[in-house]
Amino acid sequence: FSVTSSSGSGTTAAHSAIVSVRCPKFDKALKEKYGGRKKKNKRKKDLDIKGSQTITVNRMLDFLYHDSLPYLNKLKPISLLHLVILARKFSLGRLIWICENQILDLLSLDNVVPLVKGADTLKDTRIRKFCMDFLLLPDNFKEFVLRKDLTSDLGMELFQELVTLNATAAASGGVKSTGKKGGHAVVDLGECPASEIRTDLKELFKNMNYADGNVRIDSENIRFHKAILAASSKPMFDCLTKARLTAGLMEDVSECLELSKDQKFYNKLSSGAFKSLLRFVYYGDTNIEALPACLLIPFVREFGMKNLQELCEKVIHQSVTDSQVVLKIMAVTYLAIMRAREDMRDKLRKECIQHTVTHLKEIDFVEIKSMEKEFALDLAVDLLLACQKQYQ
Repeated sequence: FSVTSSSGSGTTAAHSAIVSVRCPKFDKALKEKYGGRKKKNKRKKDLDIKGSQTITVNRMLDFLYHDSLPYLNKLKPISLLHLVILARKFSLGRLIWICENQILDLLSLDNVVPLVKGADTLKDTRIRKFCMDFLLLPDNFKEFVLRKDLTSDLGMELFQELVTLNATAAASGGVKSTGKKGGHAVVDLGECPASEIRTDLKELFKNMNYADGNVRIDSENIRFHKAILAASSKPMFDCLTKARLTAGLMEDVSECLELSKDQKFYNKLSSGAFKSLLRFVYYGDTNIEALPACLLIPFVREFGMKNLQELCEKVIHQSVTDSQVVLKIMAVTYLAIMRAREDMRDKLRKECIQHTVTHLKEIDFVEIKSMEKEFALDLAVDLLLACQKQYQ
């Protein structure tokens, strides 16, 4: 959907699935305007956020996608004020804490006047108090009243309030300081709220709200969000982009991913393996079993999913002593795509052969019959030669 702001120009594209699971108030706004989450609506949605500048809305969306602001140190206090006000509107506790903490760190006599005036105009009483307490620190107050440029910019109303507050503070022992030169008044923000992005994306994987893509494997339709899968790697992004898919519209991408009949990966992936891939992509789940890992290797190599490939290889290496899957693991070493990883391939094949020939009674060799003919014979011959060498 697209997000617009009445106080700025232009629109920003965002994904209903992401912002809804990350921000319940966004979810509520979308549902109120367009109905239930599962209601089919081919028309692109739009949501107007009143009273906020476009750049501020974009920064909030950045946070929803990343759970942080990579450019935080580049933002000026006045920009942080606008952002924290928007964060309060959408009840984003972690973003509120990040903005407030950064404002306190940046407060100085050079920036406090426009900040307190902005907070006063926008009726953000919390940031307004941060600024007033900062000015009430004895050293800050003395320097402030000596600078006519600052007192003039502050305005008569706020200046009179500051003088009154200073008299009250002096009578009650003054405002407590952090003790640093130029530091701010003591403010207890508490601990920064923990990141929830992984938990949110796990919930999104579970409920699949706004899912717009699916594949059919083992007679099972597996749903997912095309944008999230596309973000897993550049080759995957290029593949899905080339297919000219429509964002937000449910589409079967089996053919695009070469999972349809007579294509490269048809009957080469199990539904369980593909779900393991999705769990890794959505929320970084690393609990992948050996067999799904074996089945995933060719697919993730094809689509350049390097982190998942490394995880699968690690799982496979740790599972070569499992007699239930050792032949399937060994079969992977005969795939053409493994030629690019000769060291890993040869080491893994050697480990599989060694386990197999020393645990013959535990191995079900019937599995070889169901393997691809192009390498089943090579595998059988290698095992036979190893057995001859072991028991001659």
